[in-house]
Amino acid sequence: MNVAQVVVKCLEQLGVKRIYGLIGTSILDFIDAVRDSGLRYISTRHEQVAVSMADAEGRVTGKPGVAVVHAGPGFLNSLISVANAYKDVSPLLLISGAVKKKTRRTGFMARGAAERLSSQSSRPPIESTSR
Repeated sequence: MNVAQVVVKCLEQLGVKRIYGLIGTSILDFIDAVRDSGLRYISTRHEQVAVSMADAEGRVTGKPGVAVVHAGPGFLNSLISVANAYKDVSPLLLISGAVKKKTRRTGFMARGAAERLSSQSSRPPIESTSR
C-alpha cells in the first residue's frame, strides 16, 4: 500500500464521497488510488474551479470538500478559491502534488522552474490547522 492509497482510505473513513480536481503528472498515483476506491473523481478544466466546487460541497454538507491539484502552477491557480473558503470558514481540504526529488534537476523539470515552485513558500497565510 502506498501513501496515495492510505490517504484515499482515510478520506473514505472520514465520509468523503467526491474529489474534485485537474489531473497532472504529479498526482497520478493519487488519481489511480481514487479510481480503485469507492470515491467519485470529478474532473474540472481549471484548478480554481475544482477548489470552488470542493468549497461549495463543504458549505452544503458541513464536511470538508476535497480538491486535488497538480504541483506548481496548479497549486498557485487554486489559491484564490482556497482564500475564499478560508475567509468564509468553509471546510476544505486541498491536496497538491509535488515533483519527485529524482526528477527535479533532470530533463523537463530542469527547464520548468514553475513546476518546482515551493507550495510552502508561495502560499499566503490563509490556512488553519486542526488541534
